[in-house]
Amino acid sequence: MGRGMAEVAPPATPTVLEQFGYELKQMLGHSTYGKVYKAVACQQRAQVAIKVISKRKTPEEYLRELLPHHIQDVILRLLCPASQRLSAQELLQTPWVSRFLPPGPLGDLPSATEAPET
Repeated sequence: MGRGMAEVAPPATPTVLEQFGYELKQMLGHSTYGKVYKAVACQQRAQVAIKVISKRKTPEEYLRELLPHHIQDVILRLLCPASQRLSAQELLQTPWVSRFLPPGPLGDLPSATEAPET
């Protein structure tokens, strides 16, 4: 990325992320509402990328409506690599359904014939 991208993480941000076990290293890039940093997940000693979004600079509508969809998209791509190869239309036309369940003992898993609670 460009020359200005080697920016060090802002001093206030690491305090919050350190509580979750991350240490920001340097800025990798930026978008309209946030910046992406190279970071280290301290417990796993793994390099990660973290996008820090400024709630002060971001419109309420984006935080309420669009951000959850972006987060869901990232999670689906990480947990279900096949979703990277299929378009939304193709996913709707497939004969199978994926459902993400909270962690728990195997005995708590609903059977394939049970309808999910709404």
